[in-house]
Amino acid sequence: MGGVDKHDQMVSYYRTFLKSKKWTLRALFHVFDMTVVNCWLEYKQDAANLDLKEKDIMDLLAFKQRLTESLMLVEEELISSVQNVASIFVLQKKTNCFFDFHQ
Repeated sequence: MGGVDKHDQMVSYYRTFLKSKKWTLRALFHVFDMTVVNCWLEYKQDAANLDLKEKDIMDLLAFKQRLTESLMLVEEELISSVQNVASIFVLQKKTNCFFDFHQ
């Protein structure tokens, strides 16, 4: 049982704070926190296999912050690409309407 208890302990260190009484949201964020801890453990194992120095390996908090920043950048890129596609679609619709009207 040592692995499960240690995992729960690591999840509790930097738990995502959620002020909600809905159990579904709390369960979803708990699963997300467990996933982050699992990814960090994989990262540490990979870093050990690559013989990285201990000072170069991120701790759990730094890993979670880097993951959050990466997800925010992906969201910004996704939003900008969706806006570009939407503006192209609107522009095509306007030009097609213009040509259809004047033909």
